[in-house]
Amino acid sequence: MHRFTPALSVFFFVTTAWTQAGSAQVASQLSFDRPDHTAGATLRISGPEGLWFEEHFGANESISISPRLSSGQTLADGHYQWELLLAPQLSAQQQQWAEQRKSGTQYVKPSAWPARPARQTGSFAIVGGAFVDNLLSESEINNDTNSGSGFTTDFSDGSAPIPNPQPAQLIAEDLFVQGSVCVGVDCVNGETFGFDTIRLKENNLRIRFDDTSASASFAANDWELTANDSSNGGLNRFSIMDATAGRDLFTVEAGATLHSIYIDTGNRVGFGTNTPTASLHATDGNTPTLRLDQDGTDGFTPQIWDLAGNEAGFFVRDATSGSTLPFRVLPGGAPT
Repeated sequence: MHRFTPALSVFFFVTTAWTQAGSAQVASQLSFDRPDHTAGATLRISGPEGLWFEEHFGANESISISPRLSSGQTLADGHYQWELLLAPQLSAQQQQWAEQRKSGTQYVKPSAWPARPARQTGSFAIVGGAFVDNLLSESEINNDTNSGSGFTTDFSDGSAPIPNPQPAQLIAEDLFVQGSVCVGVDCVNGETFGFDTIRLKENNLRIRFDDTSASASFAANDWELTANDSSNGGLNRFSIMDATAGRDLFTVEAGATLHSIYIDTGNRVGFGTNTPTASLHATDGNTPTLRLDQDGTDGFTPQIWDLAGNEAGFFVRDATSGSTLPFRVLPGGAPT
């Protein structure tokens, strides 16, 4: 459960002034703080119907976005994901080495290299053309009857309650259940399980693997299975989380297409197909593409290359330099 605070704060994310619109906390701009010792920044955002864009910011520029982008495009209502990439500040020697590598000349790598700034990610929602506060808990935005906004706030008790209607029980022996089990505050007497053996039922769903190993020679990392964000405007997603490090390692968003990733009995991996015919088989209705993205987080100049193919040819695309095609093979035209 989350409580509302005047400024959104996820790692070094957002210093935003929220205002009241009806019963919702909204903002016309999201501003991102950056830590010390960072140079340029790139903010990438993806959203409804395949939307993807990025904006670049210099070392001294403030990092912020509004629902109306610098390109003139207006972000529609919906859920969005963001990724903030920060470049470290390089010394003169490190900058010289980076330039030598870029030009292809002989170079000697410096003995030390600055630490990579933490890659920051998150999500937000736009409702009615404005950002909505994603630190409001679900218990704080229900039963709204004002202006049809779908949001309300109630901080009268100063906290977001976590129900615990029954006293806890400790069973110090094996437990056998010849039937199905429902766990969660929204389970009801007479639950209809269908084929479910175990059902988790409430508005914050997590399974935590808490390893209590105390010896240094034993693995002790904690893991978590996460179903959906708990914050307002968060993602509908399923994730595997390294709970000790606090990092989501694997995420599937709701709405992903059929067989987004498929591994068959021949150890072949299909992307968009359940019948892969090669070690890696990517299927798409329009120009399946592999992107190689040097994102600048190690201090090197960002550069993107695409390896792609369609009915017009197989090609290497320099996506950073105007999507030029320095290499191209025409189908049926090139000799064996």
